[in-house]
Amino acid sequence: MITREIGWNVGLPYWLMISMDLAIFFVVVTIITIKIRRRRVLWKIGKAENRTDRIGERIQSMLSQGLMQRALLKERYPGLLHAMLFFGFVVLFLGTSLIVIQEYVTGLLFHWHFLQGKFYLFFSFMMDLFGLIALIAVVLFALRRYRQKPARLDNKPEDGTALILIFLVLLTGFLVEGARFAVQAPQERWSFMGWLLGFIMPNSAAWHRVFWWVHLILAVWFMLAIVSGKLLHIITSWANQFFRNLDEKTKGAVKPIPAEEFETAESFGVGQLEDLTWKQIFDSDACTRCGRCQDACPAFAAHKPLSPKKLMQDVKTHWLEIAPALAAAKAKINGDGQTASNSAEVARKALNGEVISPEETWACTNCRACVEACPVFIEHVDLITGLRQNLVLVQGQMPAELQDTLRKFETQGNPWGMGPHQRLNWAQDLKLPLIKDAPDAEILFYVGCAGAFADRNQKVSLAFVQVLQAAGVKFAVLGEEEKCCGDTVRRAGNEYLFQMMARENIELFKQYHVKKIVTTCPHGYHTFKKEYPAFDGHFEVFHHTEYLKKLIDEGRLKVDAGRWQQSFTFHDSCFLGRYNDIYQPGRDVLRQLGGRLLEMEKSRHHSFCCGAGGARMWLEEEKDQRVNLIRTQHALATGAQAVVSACPYCLTMIQDALDELQPEIKCHDLAELAASALINRTT
Repeated sequence: MITREIGWNVGLPYWLMISMDLAIFFVVVTIITIKIRRRRVLWKIGKAENRTDRIGERIQSMLSQGLMQRALLKERYPGLLHAMLFFGFVVLFLGTSLIVIQEYVTGLLFHWHFLQGKFYLFFSFMMDLFGLIALIAVVLFALRRYRQKPARLDNKPEDGTALILIFLVLLTGFLVEGARFAVQAPQERWSFMGWLLGFIMPNSAAWHRVFWWVHLILAVWFMLAIVSGKLLHIITSWANQFFRNLDEKTKGAVKPIPAEEFETAESFGVGQLEDLTWKQIFDSDACTRCGRCQDACPAFAAHKPLSPKKLMQDVKTHWLEIAPALAAAKAKINGDGQTASNSAEVARKALNGEVISPEETWACTNCRACVEACPVFIEHVDLITGLRQNLVLVQGQMPAELQDTLRKFETQGNPWGMGPHQRLNWAQDLKLPLIKDAPDAEILFYVGCAGAFADRNQKVSLAFVQVLQAAGVKFAVLGEEEKCCGDTVRRAGNEYLFQMMARENIELFKQYHVKKIVTTCPHGYHTFKKEYPAFDGHFEVFHHTEYLKKLIDEGRLKVDAGRWQQSFTFHDSCFLGRYNDIYQPGRDVLRQLGGRLLEMEKSRHHSFCCGAGGARMWLEEEKDQRVNLIRTQHALATGAQAVVSACPYCLTMIQDALDELQPEIKCHDLAELAASALINRTT
């Protein structure tokens, strides 16, 4: 509110006002710059990571997700409140900037004031309107936080302080305007808030001066508060949206440990703070404790000892406690000119094992629901994977049942510990073509461990073979040469074993000139498609839901469109959905079979995990912490007559829960439904 028309009432000469404004501006900018640079030093405690490529796409991401509030508006009510507050401040900032330009640039240099006439009336109206919108948003935020008290919000003093400060900045801005109207009595009804307040405020220049100075002090306080405490997210949120992972080809893929490091490195994964990348540290600083990740987390919902929000906040607290000492040690130079070791000089807790407990780390299902829900694109799962790598490869700590499972992978190449000669027992009467004898095969049907050894999933393999044969697809299998894709091993943290398995599989695929792979398992699908390219394994990979739709659409697969005249609900696998954005093919095939689809409340991007991902399939579950029971209750709530899955893990977990909750309801794989709907079916 520093304009020519009100300058007289502030009690200062106009030239002194300008000097004071400029001085305040430069002081504030200097303090903010110094604080950000100091913070940047603490961020850089972590390892280097390139997040500044593809600048244009990053700017676009920052603008679309930050400026347009797309990520926040996924959740309607709190997203709307944030948008009201955000856009209110954007308009007020732009309006204040126009005033500054007029008063200190065009006004002083050219004596031109463009805020006049009809444009000024529109300008005044918009400033008051969006200021009021922001003020209402603050009040509603306060009611939500302190009256409604959603479970995901943990109130701290800084939360209330930030709301009060924003409220007072907005309120005193209106009071300054109202006090000016009370003194000058202008007929500017377009400035409706100032005009209304002018009727009830005293005709006193002194009051105007008081409000003006209070507003100025609060505004400066607000600007300085942006670089500390709760309001720092105004900077870090936008920055994290800029630094997000843009590569869809690697979305959800684990970053490999370079092979040479297995011979030379003293540690692997994340054991101490310095093992994090600077981006992972920045993630913790960008976390606003909104709790969206916690709400989405199946482990938290099942009362397991994991909250993604708490995880990031624990990292942040630990970072702020020891980063200054680490930075000081890192800056110290030895007499020989080498940087001193910062780890040995700073006494602190171990990040992995003390700050973050192993129980938290192993509770994660790797479903990526937290990553999907986070409006600032924090990458929680990558951190958890690093923690697991350190526990397994360095500390040798893992749940006993997982240790047994990994041993089976090492000796037999599968988690069941079955011999390779038993890989085709499920199809012993079918005489399936082997890839070594069928160089002209159209596709390699990768059966997978569950499809080969789990009784329930062997039926899915048989059904899919029937579909392929009915469609006339020239396919082949690996038979005894097939080994696990390695998903469980990698997600369990044993990166060394995974890379051995991956390289063996890639070499085998290349030996037989495999070009196309079809799998019924989303974990195998994701691993072949997004994990293997890092090891020069490039193949065209299809999930069987995609391939079924392709066969039907091309007319190669003839199905009875009225075979399944009943209601189904479709469960989205995490590794098919959030990891690879495949949601529609399975639903399309189900409708082509005549099924009526009833969607669960949590579906597609917001689907709820079955509980088996992230190597959890092989870990024991406490009775009161079973994720699959929660997910199955979601399915039963739809009233559907059956559940459809497209993942062997999901099929097992949901059917187990159905057997306990409502045994008459069954879970089917999509391949089974398609096989039973084949026209002229002979088996």
